[in-house]
Amino acid sequence: MAENVIAGNIDWSKLKTPEMIFAENKDKKLALVSTAFTGYCKGAFACSYGWPMQFAEADVQKMEGAVKLLENDPSQAPYVVDAEDTLHTGVTLDDMKAIQLEMMQHYAAAYLRKQQLRAIVTACTTQAELDAVEITWEENTNADNS
Repeated sequence: MAENVIAGNIDWSKLKTPEMIFAENKDKKLALVSTAFTGYCKGAFACSYGWPMQFAEADVQKMEGAVKLLENDPSQAPYVVDAEDTLHTGVTLDDMKAIQLEMMQHYAAAYLRKQQLRAIVTACTTQAELDAVEITWEENTNADNS
């Protein structure tokens, strides 16, 4: 391990180049993208039945499990619990599958946006470009990285 070189009050071994600082800022921005994605996925969307539904990966998997159980045991009464913990009975297996598909689509769109933002951040070559990247999730995400 090299000994720190100290001249006056400056420890030159701890100084960072602009390139090092920019790389650290990129890493921080990528971490912000991941944090924002996780936070966004804790939210809900209004499904076609008008109920607020969760769409995080775990929620999609729970719905998938419920659908599979009903497919294997049709004697069970189908129901849906929305994001506000409201129980919805009187639904059919097809209703549950439709809601599950909506949940999957919403999660997939959010994940696509995460990857778009990661690509935009990674492509930045200046601090100004990096600072201009807005980390947002909108209902309509496009595949053209815009």
